[in-house]
Amino acid sequence: MSEHDLRKDENASAHEQNDEVTRDNALFVSEWKVKAGETLEFPIQGREGEIAIDWGDGSSDVINSGNDAYISHQYRRRGIYTIKVDGTITRWSCNIHDNDKDNAMNSSKLIEILSYGKTSFGPYAFSCACNLVALPEGESPRFFENRMVGVFYKASRFNQSIQHWDTSSITDMSRMFWDAKSFNQPLGKWDTSNVTDMSGMFTGAKSFKQSLNDWNTSNVTVMCYMFSGAKRFNQPLNDWNTSRVTDMSYMFNRAKSFNQTLDNWNTSNVTNMSEMFSNAKSFNQPLDKWNTSRVTDMSNMFSGAKSFNQPLDNWDTSNVTDMSNMFENSGLDKDDYPTFLKE
Repeated sequence: MSEHDLRKDENASAHEQNDEVTRDNALFVSEWKVKAGETLEFPIQGREGEIAIDWGDGSSDVINSGNDAYISHQYRRRGIYTIKVDGTITRWSCNIHDNDKDNAMNSSKLIEILSYGKTSFGPYAFSCACNLVALPEGESPRFFENRMVGVFYKASRFNQSIQHWDTSSITDMSRMFWDAKSFNQPLGKWDTSNVTDMSGMFTGAKSFKQSLNDWNTSNVTVMCYMFSGAKRFNQPLNDWNTSRVTDMSYMFNRAKSFNQTLDNWNTSNVTNMSEMFSNAKSFNQPLDKWNTSRVTDMSNMFSGAKSFNQPLDNWDTSNVTDMSNMFENSGLDKDDYPTFLKE
């Protein structure tokens, strides 16, 4: 069979199965591309009672015991297969191995989720799913313990609108788009009022440049690494409520385009600002109104921030124990360093 005929056969099979999916959203339905003789690990990490799996190749299994995380199936022919699960999955996540390489070998086979069914997703739900391109349109997934940790971690091709998701109960969005290199969709309407952790949320999300200024961040305590390596991000954030944030370390590290005003931020509870703007080459905004009275670490804070040359003489640095390399290779000459570094 030629490659053209194989692909034609794959597509016909997938479309037939997808038509059936639209008639039964109670099933958890996903699409995978596998090679001949390849084994697929279906990453169920928790369930309620018995579940039935249709592997899409004419075979099926009923699962009621054993190690859920390693339910697997070997395919005789290469192709695109639609897997249907009937039952309640309490935790499903591609993160079933101890390292990204092994996870990627399995999750890279995932192409699409067609229906969520009765499934809740665990931390790193689609981690290393580098070929995932689509999720159910208009549907909002459920997340185990209301945590969206690492949902699209290294899902490098995913770039679908998820603005409609219900995030009102979510408490943790850390690492959500870590190295999601293609993602650039609006998220401004998300309800983030219960989120406490946004650390590493857009780390390495080099395409992302959407507005987030309307987010309610009043309960967030951790923002470290949030935009680290988000090379194109340059949106206003000055309306954010940062009154509870304690850690802003590496927040804009390597965010090469970012140059927005942040003078309205309440930093009265921040203790760690190390590397906050390190290598943020465009940043040059006034920060002299910030309350830094509780900060203990300012090491490398503006290191490599080549444009930054703002006065900071008003800062209270009485509790800072580490200011090492604070302005190394920044836009400030040593003669213009703040008075607290000259004392």
